[in-house]
Amino acid sequence: MALIAQPFRHPDSGIYYLRRRVPDDIRQVIGKTEIRRSLNTRNHQQAKAAFAIAYAESERFFHQVRSGHACLSPSPRFNPLSSPICTHATTASEDKSSPIKKPLRLSEAFLGYVESLA
Repeated sequence: MALIAQPFRHPDSGIYYLRRRVPDDIRQVIGKTEIRRSLNTRNHQQAKAAFAIAYAESERFFHQVRSGHACLSPSPRFNPLSSPICTHATTASEDKSSPIKKPLRLSEAFLGYVESLA
């Protein structure tokens, strides 16, 4: 009987986490057997909502790795779910002069800030 994916509650802190097994075909590329991400809440209802978003991001990240478009950083503190950015070659439709830009996520801004301090 298969279990439905659900948030994992840490037994000591009570914080909920996404825990996900890395698929066998991309395990060598990612270098991990499991990914974990804090959902930053102790409330079960909030954790379920955050879990759905984090699970979808992990699925998108796995797809990007399979297609060869994912950024993988050698940093041990890198969380692949915090900012899965695609690094494919730009096409004519993705010209840098285009007025439409991808909105900057808070996690991306924070990572940029931390990198600027170093």
